[in-house]
Amino acid sequence: RQTALSPDGEAAAVITDRGVYAIDLKDGRKNTVVETDTEYIKPGFSPDGQKLLLGTADNRLVVADISTGDTRELGRGQDGQWFSDGHRIIYLRNKSRLIDGVDGSEIVMADIVVGTEWPIYESATELIGGLSLSPEEDRISCVSRADGKVRIFALD
Repeated sequence: RQTALSPDGEAAAVITDRGVYAIDLKDGRKNTVVETDTEYIKPGFSPDGQKLLLGTADNRLVVADISTGDTRELGRGQDGQWFSDGHRIIYLRNKSRLIDGVDGSEIVMADIVVGTEWPIYESATELIGGLSLSPEEDRISCVSRADGKVRIFALD
């Protein structure tokens, strides 16, 4: 099981082997967000507490609306993080030689309201991990899997 606390501290998201649930921490009421056999991991509330960003065990990212249960798949990705505007998500997409023809990485920005995404950084030769968005939302950091060095990128 994995959990996340809502930004206002009044709800928790809980992932079980049967699905994803939102629990009202005041009255204990449990709301089914997604009932599925998909293995979800690392839940993260949107800043307004209305959506969840979910990873999957097979490295995909999904946005779920807590009240309706509607989901939108972002595709392959990991280390997803919300921007404070609740519209944008930044995440890491590692590419595989078997699927993409290269062992590389890209850092992707997605606007979930408009439905667009664009790369912030791309490498056809370097695998990276550990993506992190700064509190000021003006930089991101990650680590090279090859040499262990931390990379910092400024966001425009």
